Amino acid sequence: MRLLSVLLVVILVLVGCGRVDVDELPGTYFVEYEFGSEMLSLERDGEYVQYVTVGDSSTLHRGRWSYDSDSRAVILVDALLARGDFGTLNPSWRSPAKGRTIRSAHRWFFWSPLTLGVDEERRFRKISE
Repeated sequence: MRLLSVLLVVILVLVGCGRVDVDELPGTYFVEYEFGSEMLSLERDGEYVQYVTVGDSSTLHRGRWSYDSDSRAVILVDALLARGDFGTLNPSWRSPAKGRTIRSAHRWFFWSPLTLGVDEERRFRKISE
């Protein structure tokens, strides 16, 4: 009986791992870089607001977002890209990059906070609904 209980818990944890529903995504996310920080707010109406700070400078940007549940990807249209190659500051961080920017939506366990991936090293962590 004890083995069955443990097995059931393991199955529930594994089934819940990684699943993200679109209704869970709206909220404010934050990531800190070596050179600054970025806040990203996903609104329920499909709009996003980005606030990037580098030293004493900051930029506010608005755009549209969507979610692809098959690939678990948040798609930002014409987003700011603060982080460039090799984790350095993108020289064009104040100008929106034309096209789609993809951030993978992930949670380690069903009770853990949502994160949006830049890469494994730096992920946006959800800080408020």
